[in-house]
Amino acid sequence: MPEAGPPRHPWTRTRLLITTLVAWVWVFGCFMAWSVATPLWSTPDAPAHDLMAWHVGHGNLEPELTDVFASGVTSNAVMDVPEGLVQSASSFSCMVFQPEVPASCMTFPTDSETLVEFTNPAGRNMPTYYLATGWPSNLVPQQYAVYAERVAAAALAALFIAFAISAALTMRRPGVALTGVGLTLTPMVMYLGGAVNPNTTEITAGIALAACGLAFWRDPDSWLGAAMFRRAMLAATVMVTIRMLAPFWVLIWAAAFVALARRRTWRAVLTRRNLPWVFLPAAGAVFDLWWTNHAELLSIQAEDKFDLSWPQRLMEAKQWIDSTTLVQQVGSFGWLELTLPPEQFTVIAWTTIFVLSTALVLLTRREVLVVVALGLATYAAPILLQAYQWNTTGGVWQGRYTLPVTVMVPVFALFLASERLDGDRAWLRRRLGIAWSVAIAILAVGQLRAFLHLLRRNVSGTEGDSLFDGPWDPPLPGELLTAVLAALLAAAWAGHLLALRRSATPIPDDVPAVAPSR
Repeated sequence: MPEAGPPRHPWTRTRLLITTLVAWVWVFGCFMAWSVATPLWSTPDAPAHDLMAWHVGHGNLEPELTDVFASGVTSNAVMDVPEGLVQSASSFSCMVFQPEVPASCMTFPTDSETLVEFTNPAGRNMPTYYLATGWPSNLVPQQYAVYAERVAAAALAALFIAFAISAALTMRRPGVALTGVGLTLTPMVMYLGGAVNPNTTEITAGIALAACGLAFWRDPDSWLGAAMFRRAMLAATVMVTIRMLAPFWVLIWAAAFVALARRRTWRAVLTRRNLPWVFLPAAGAVFDLWWTNHAELLSIQAEDKFDLSWPQRLMEAKQWIDSTTLVQQVGSFGWLELTLPPEQFTVIAWTTIFVLSTALVLLTRREVLVVVALGLATYAAPILLQAYQWNTTGGVWQGRYTLPVTVMVPVFALFLASERLDGDRAWLRRRLGIAWSVAIAILAVGQLRAFLHLLRRNVSGTEGDSLFDGPWDPPLPGELLTAVLAALLAAAWAGHLLALRRSATPIPDDVPAVAPSR
């Protein structure tokens, strides 16, 4: 006699909205804890992005191009920004690449509103992201403009993680799918979540694109499937309209999605309610191409640095990617001057590998091929892109550049596995549930340890002896930030454990997952 499962409450639009909102609040809280513990100007290329956000947020959408060589490139733009911000931003060099130096050496912005020229290497970037994150700078005193921008950036990035979490909860085994989302939230993603950087939203939108796309693939004919399809297309559109490289990542996702798609998937895509949404990211990609040409974004260097053949460039690019990318995707803070201690990196990496390996065992041959091909594309694409620009720029690729597509691998693996734990696999569901709950607990502890590692560096330097009492004080006490983050991570683990328990219980096939559309 089959086991009786708990009542399965159908999804309604109200339930989807509330779930997304609750997830958004949780993610936003995590991102802001990391953000408050991070000094101004200390995130990757922060002066360029923060000042660009202020400039665009004050209505300056058209870049003033210049071929002046600065910041290692000739693709700069000149902008007028307040002297009080520029003087503060210029002080960041006292601690960059010097992890033993606490953040107290930097100066806080003043209220000097005199506009001065700033040659910005990010000044030719598409203005869309900077408009979305820069407008709050109009609402606060100038000294706090960057903090206001960070709040907007964290809120936007958190929305896409909330999309992914709600998508996971609609899968047949929600705890399994949630495990995939949990694997994407490396310390690096959390750290970037509270920074003003278009790469941040590109990464989180990549997570949402993969998750919502698979939720649509699972149930394409319902209103819930249509809602997930809209969210996926919105995520893809945001990706391609904020970062020049994003269309490559969306194409890789599209190839994986096409490889999995079934007849009912294509019928649903081609319906009147879904098809128009396909044109949104297509239009965004056209805008990306137009802006790249309009702003002359490819004018990176006045002359080539090297004269290597394609095979030589591929070899150099491969060696560069192999030596830097993986560590930087897990945890490389500041301007690459602070990486996770080797033992912390090893624990996170092997825990992730364990979960992915056990998930792959559950998949069909076709699904395994798709996930493996996605992983290979994650590795090969950066090598090709870096080789293409090697003679001009040399080795400049950072691990975070690849994260928008890397995060899709665990989402695909675990979302697909969540559909493969039915039938006579009750014993496997229980054992994997225990193993994966332990894995997520290990990763949550890894998050907290990474946060404390960053906090120590900022408060007293890596050679300091205190996490909370040093030359630099964050805007909120370090003890409070640590307690808040620990509570949020504990709550997330508890929720994941409950979802895994539900995933371990048989679900009758005749119980509806989606309420009828009204």
